Amino acid sequence: MKNIINKILLFIFLSQNFALAQNNFSFKKLLDKNNYSEKRELQINIYKDGIEQYQFKKVLVAYQSIPQILILDSNKFCLTFSQEGLVEFYENNQIQNLHYFYKSHQQNEQSIISANNKSSLAILVSENHQNKIYLFNHNGESQDSFDVEGGIVSGLSISNYSELIAASYYKWENDNLKNQTLILNRTNGNSFFINDKFSTGKFKDDGKLFLGFTNKNSFCFDLENNKLLWNETLLDNEIYLDGIWANENSILIKSKNAEFLNGSWVYHDAEIFSKTKSGEKRILNKLNSSFRKLTFKNTNYTLKLNIDGNLIELDRQTN
Repeated sequence: MKNIINKILLFIFLSQNFALAQNNFSFKKLLDKNNYSEKRELQINIYKDGIEQYQFKKVLVAYQSIPQILILDSNKFCLTFSQEGLVEFYENNQIQNLHYFYKSHQQNEQSIISANNKSSLAILVSENHQNKIYLFNHNGESQDSFDVEGGIVSGLSISNYSELIAASYYKWENDNLKNQTLILNRTNGNSFFINDKFSTGKFKDDGKLFLGFTNKNSFCFDLENNKLLWNETLLDNEIYLDGIWANENSILIKSKNAEFLNGSWVYHDAEIFSKTKSGEKRILNKLNSSFRKLTFKNTNYTLKLNIDGNLIELDRQTN
């Protein structure tokens, strides 16, 4: 059983050991050992625009989970230990704050997901399908909290100025699967639901539109008029990889489903396209070559594709 657990955890670790962020920061994480039942040293190398900024090391005790990493700014980051219900805030490699969230014994019905902007971090804690959102500044100091609808959480997003928060979850009602996204307005206290779910959500800069997507479905919602503008479901052999706002249009990447080749997941036949508010689609680029990771990146107000670490400017018409 221990060997099976070790293999599962190693697979999760290897699939997440390199990550990119929208704020031009990225990181790599390395473990000196892969045995979950032993003490291990975790090393995190943090980069900005591909240039290493600093390293961080932390000893994980036996059976401690490998944390998710979120880069907040050039000096600050946080570590989320979903298994233990722990979030740690760091500045200049020194811990500033830590918070334990779970009230009951560790079990499968618990999870933590997070989303951040330039000043705040939102954390959605789910325990026994009861959900609560916490809002912190980048020092880990509490700013707000909200009890929200119960269910299995799938996504969390926060707008640029923290006035809007989106939380997505699903649950079974009378043998029917119900997908929902909650939009919470902290300014006026209003909230409403969208009958769709997301794993990644993007508020438009002005807070008027919301783009949500999973690996299989996407939708765009008009927050001013409380109106679904469009939604789309991909074919069985297709998958969404990333999405972003550019001017008034949403831009998405889809590809064929990944293949596991030579120890890593490989994608093929990527298509980058924009969609207007009315749902009109325009293909911006196609990639015939294979790749392992493809995301959007904004650099000096220019939208680029990050293809396995190589930046390529995206030819596009987004107005």
